[in-house]
Amino acid sequence: SAPRIAKDVDVRSDVRHWASTGAYANAGEEVTVHVSAEVAKAGWRLQIGVHSDKLWGLDKWQRHPDIVTSAAIVSETTKLTSRFG
Repeated sequence: SAPRIAKDVDVRSDVRHWASTGAYANAGEEVTVHVSAEVAKAGWRLQIGVHSDKLWGLDKWQRHPDIVTSAAIVSETTKLTSRFG
């Protein structure tokens, strides 16, 4: 029931690894990101989720073992959906 938003985010290209938008992507809902043509050619990725651990090797799981979804940004518009949010 949370309102859906459109949000402009400035991401610094000199910061390594990843940068948070501060927004939440609801499970199963499509996220659309618009970038400049320059960014689309720069090899960036869009990611939903912040967990860096993968639990495949554990004997017992308390959650799904890999809950991050990502995709290469290869055009000015990229859409991504995560089943976990």
